[in-house]
Amino acid sequence: MEIYTRHKAEQKAIKQKKNLWYPFKDAKEWELAKWLLASSLSQKKIDRFLKLETMSLNRHHQHLSFKNKGGFFKLVDKLSRGPRWKCEMFAADGDVVDERTGKRKVQTFELWKWDPVECIKELIGNPAFKEHIQYAPEHTFKDHEGLKPIVDEMWTAKQWVRI
Repeated sequence: MEIYTRHKAEQKAIKQKKNLWYPFKDAKEWELAKWLLASSLSQKKIDRFLKLETMSLNRHHQHLSFKNKGGFFKLVDKLSRGPRWKCEMFAADGDVVDERTGKRKVQTFELWKWDPVECIKELIGNPAFKEHIQYAPEHTFKDHEGLKPIVDEMWTAKQWVRI
C-alpha cells in the first residue's frame, strides 16, 4: 500500500509542477472554486449555481473541468491539506501531593504538534509563496558605494553566505 500511496503523491507533484492551479485547470477556475468555497453556499446551492443557464452561456463555463457539485468537490478533495496534526501524550509529576501516599500526583498532558519538516515542505511547495521565498544570498545597500548594508531578511545577512 505504501508504494501505491507514494506513486500517487509523485503523480500529484508532477501535475502540480505543470499546472500552478492544480487540481483546477487555470487561474479563472481556481478563482471560481475559491469563491464557491468561501461563499457559504450549501452544496445544493453550489450545484444549482453550476447548472444555471447563465453559467452554460458563459464561454469559460463550457471549459470548466467540473459541471456540478460532485465534480467540483472531487477536485477540492485533491487540494493539498498541509501537515497533519499529531497528538503526543506525556505524563509529568504535578504540584499536588496525594494525601494517602504522600507522593506527587501524576498528570497526563496532550501535546498537539506538526512535524516541522512537513511544514517546511508545505511552505516551499505552496505556489502562493513562490515570489516570497529566497534561497540565494542577496546583498543590498543603502548607498551606491556599497558601504551601508541593509540587513532586513535572513538572506541579506553575512551568515547566509556561509550556509
